[in-house]
Amino acid sequence: MNPFQLQTNKKLIFGAGERKRLIGLLDNFPPGPVALFTGRSIASSEQGKELIAAVQKARQTSLFTLSGEPSPAVVDGAALQCRKEKAAVVVALGGGSVIDAAKAVAAMSCEEGGVKDFLEGVGSSEPSGRTLPLIALPTTSGTGSEATKNAVISDRAEGYKKSLRHDNYIPPVALVDPELTLSCPRSVTIACGLDAFSQLLESYFSTKSSVLTDTLAFEGLSRLSRSFLPVCGEKASDVDGRSDLAYAAYLSGITLANAGLGTVHGIAGPMGGLFDIPHGVACGLLVKPVLDITLRKIAVKWQTERWEGKIKRVATLLSGKPVNTYQGAVDSLLSFLENWTGQLEIKPLRHYGIGEEDFGRIILKSDNKNNPYELTAEEMEQVLLAVL
Repeated sequence: MNPFQLQTNKKLIFGAGERKRLIGLLDNFPPGPVALFTGRSIASSEQGKELIAAVQKARQTSLFTLSGEPSPAVVDGAALQCRKEKAAVVVALGGGSVIDAAKAVAAMSCEEGGVKDFLEGVGSSEPSGRTLPLIALPTTSGTGSEATKNAVISDRAEGYKKSLRHDNYIPPVALVDPELTLSCPRSVTIACGLDAFSQLLESYFSTKSSVLTDTLAFEGLSRLSRSFLPVCGEKASDVDGRSDLAYAAYLSGITLANAGLGTVHGIAGPMGGLFDIPHGVACGLLVKPVLDITLRKIAVKWQTERWEGKIKRVATLLSGKPVNTYQGAVDSLLSFLENWTGQLEIKPLRHYGIGEEDFGRIILKSDNKNNPYELTAEEMEQVLLAVL
């Protein structure tokens, strides 16, 4: 067994209705103003209105209502306001982008300079790790940002999507109430679910995976695979199904933070920095062609008992049928992915204004992260062509 470590929240509270514990949790943090970050959709819902009103009643509150992925300008502006108002604690009520924005602002409120200075691959400064305490309440089941140590910042004008990262940026408290996801539109549920699925699958196959992250990823895949399609269909209001997705998404955040991801996210991230394509949709499109090349190359080059066993287990789980050979497992897994994405009717790249002439720019910014096989530029082009 290889050595490993685990980094995650100091406290996880999970369950339907548990959002009501938010005000009590604030008492565990220093007194002073609250910086409350929320998304437009949840802020207009009854659940969101109740939580916002409760926080405003409990403490002096600065409310930031966001839309889309956070940009450096948004983060820097909010951090400046938080410093002026001497915010003591940050609360994030929203999807992955809202939580990422809150994490970035909590950190930048304690730094000198702009967030761009600290972004991986963009700036030259190292984050100190100082940050305001944060309580994260996810309202979608996708990114697992409530359990990760990075905040994704996008600048479409400069064409990048990069992370602000430090171990201390994992929110001290994750308050996961599946009922907060009930108002998610089908399109958001699909995109977020595909993101969580690809994160679980990629971390399961990651070269940095451990026995612990494998266990968590497999459990997440089990929960998600049984409930994803029903929740995207006739069981959109089923709290048990929503709980499965929320738990799977949370686990995907833990496995992402501790095992890393692969080429699917290595391409999807840069693509999202250049084009207006939902991140989860990009992952859903890329996962099959990337795995097709990856798993077949593993078999050819350095197939081992570890990889064969893992692929057989996950193929059996997802397809519901036992497989006896490596090739049978690969075929079964790819068939499952094709059928699944087909049922979800995911639009191809061209729907988002991406053409073959754009592949060079995307590939130039892409990487293989912790994929068990490093795709060449030519193989990445094959992947993009397959989903054009």
